[in-house]
Amino acid sequence: SLTAYVSVPLPAFATSSVGAYLDTHGWVKYKRGEFTQAVPVLRRAAAESPESKVVRFHLGMAQFKAGDRNEAITNLEKALEGGAKFNGADEARTALAELKGSNAG
Repeated sequence: SLTAYVSVPLPAFATSSVGAYLDTHGWVKYKRGEFTQAVPVLRRAAAESPESKVVRFHLGMAQFKAGDRNEAITNLEKALEGGAKFNGADEARTALAELKGSNAG
């Protein structure tokens, strides 16, 4: 939860090289509506954990909300490759369909 996260020293997550910590830090920024600040943190998380479907989902959603539509499509597609199932997969599919629909026009 966001409440539990706030009790952890933020610099420990922000300066980590652990993908899961960076992902948590970036996703909290996303949930707070700090989309443009979330993107670079989530990019670092994806670099540390390139095979994580959840990290790709989080990055894609942040990019979508920050207005980076092409990168959002790329990362949401990576998150959903192979019919991946994870918490948020339905949200990823919906966002991807919206992005692809808006790019077609």
